Amino acid sequence: KAVAIRKKEPAQSVRHRIRAILTVLGRTIFQTILIQALVFIIDYTYYGRLTWPCLNILMYNAASGGDELYGVEPISYYVKNILLNFNVIALLALVSIPLLIVSRRSTDDPNLSRKLVMIMTPLFLWLLLILPRPHKEERFLFPVYPLICLAGALGLEKLAQLVADLFVGCSSKQFPPNYSNRWMRCKFWTAAFILAPCALLSVSRSMALITYYTAPLNIYSTLHDVVLDSNSQRKISQYPAHESLKKMSVVCVAGEWYRFPSSYFLPSDALELGFLTSSFTGQLPQPFMPLGSAATSKELPQAFNDQNKEEKTRYVKGGISSCNFLIELMLESDSDGVGRRQPDGLEHMMNDGKQNGAQWEKIASFPFLDAEKTGLLGRTLYLPGLLRRILSIDVVFAEYTLFQRK
Repeated sequence: KAVAIRKKEPAQSVRHRIRAILTVLGRTIFQTILIQALVFIIDYTYYGRLTWPCLNILMYNAASGGDELYGVEPISYYVKNILLNFNVIALLALVSIPLLIVSRRSTDDPNLSRKLVMIMTPLFLWLLLILPRPHKEERFLFPVYPLICLAGALGLEKLAQLVADLFVGCSSKQFPPNYSNRWMRCKFWTAAFILAPCALLSVSRSMALITYYTAPLNIYSTLHDVVLDSNSQRKISQYPAHESLKKMSVVCVAGEWYRFPSSYFLPSDALELGFLTSSFTGQLPQPFMPLGSAATSKELPQAFNDQNKEEKTRYVKGGISSCNFLIELMLESDSDGVGRRQPDGLEHMMNDGKQNGAQWEKIASFPFLDAEKTGLLGRTLYLPGLLRRILSIDVVFAEYTLFQRK
């Protein structure tokens, strides 16, 4: 009987796993149908026809290669982004599953190991899905950022465990007796030794982002205050007050259109964004229609194309003469030997009427890193002034500037 029971256990275990897998698949299919049915109803209400945007996106980007029209990058683009955001943790995440296998002990719960592998598998499946695509953006990595953190934590745990086993003298297949203090201290200091440089790099990177790249956010915050609240905590009474808030004002961008952070910075009853022509000749973003895609706005012209070709309707009517404000990154032109042209926004101001730009005045500016004139280390990490001088690293700034028509 004992032999018979032992023979039945594997079969029962297999049936239990199959039943669990079928249950998960059934729930997934049911929830997918439920969610997609709701999405179909919403889409039909606003588009007036049956459509499946998810399938359209997949067909356009994967099947027809439409995403390649918006720029292509090598695989190293993702590698650099992951290392910039996670540094040492990214490397630990990469080797987490091998470390989990190597450090497995005879006393470990096999079910836990399998669950951990299953939890982290989507991370590597997602990377396999997006890495081959020619068009790459950092936001495509966002869905797996939590999994990178989990895999990195697991990799750190297992690596510290292996090092403790090696130095304390325990077998990697045998659990250390009674959590010996020596073994625990070794594991703790190993983890601390790995996390210390990780923390320093992370702080330095965060400081670099805040110090070098937040000028657009500061400029649009200032613009908001200039228009609506001259008595705010920013004390911007030093800036010239806007002439009138009785009509909509237009803030224009030319080459800096892609750094516009969000419409939340523009009060809907006072400001609107306008695009000016620039060296970019692709398709600019289309502002949302006031009525969306509802039936009352279906007959309105929708100037879109799937070839990333320039749409003239995106530009503000009247050009620079219709702008009340203008935002531009004032990079030095080719007179310094870098080979850069004059900023697009500056050209528009110089060609505004016959006053050669005299009707515009600068009301605010913030430093923004000049990436072309700053070395790799200088633009990647924030280094104190003394350390920069020792390493001969120059960090060059340009002015991210807000102009107002006089």
